[in-house]
Amino acid sequence: MRERGFTERIIMRIAQLTLIGILTATFVMADNDALPVREAAQQPLFREGSAQRPSKTVKLRRDDLSIGYASSVFEIFTGITIPPGQTMNFGGNLDWTGAENAAIAVACPASTSLQNTQVVVYWQMSAFTSTYTATNILAGSNFAYKNMGGATVPVFGNYFGIQIKNVGLTTVVCDQLTVYGVLR
Repeated sequence: MRERGFTERIIMRIAQLTLIGILTATFVMADNDALPVREAAQQPLFREGSAQRPSKTVKLRRDDLSIGYASSVFEIFTGITIPPGQTMNFGGNLDWTGAENAAIAVACPASTSLQNTQVVVYWQMSAFTSTYTATNILAGSNFAYKNMGGATVPVFGNYFGIQIKNVGLTTVVCDQLTVYGVLR
């Protein structure tokens, strides 16, 4: 049997981490334990309009990787409705220190189009400032499908905020917004 090449091992690791992320999200959504909450004064920009969200940091054991242990962090927002010309804000509750990237995904029913939306990503360094800085804009017209998509963005702080802007003429209704990352 031939030994796997470096690229094949990387692809296998990505597939494993994706599966772990999906399984972890399933377990967290069923968990009704108390969730971590940040003080309202620390997140004035993203307090209003947040949809329901279970949030939790989960330790994952990575048996066959030489880098040892890692944690995943993710936040899930559900029940999203944005009227035409409006914006909805989402604020993270978890500390993203140690993450290099955040994977952001939006999923809506087939009847919803994200073609006229913008997802604006903000980051905050809570130890140094109480304001958020916009770092990325994801255009809904660039998503894989008209009703769902996402992207990976760099992490620029330890707390995130996301704005979804509806610049179209019809209401945007989405089932879920997910933000996922691996902490090292």
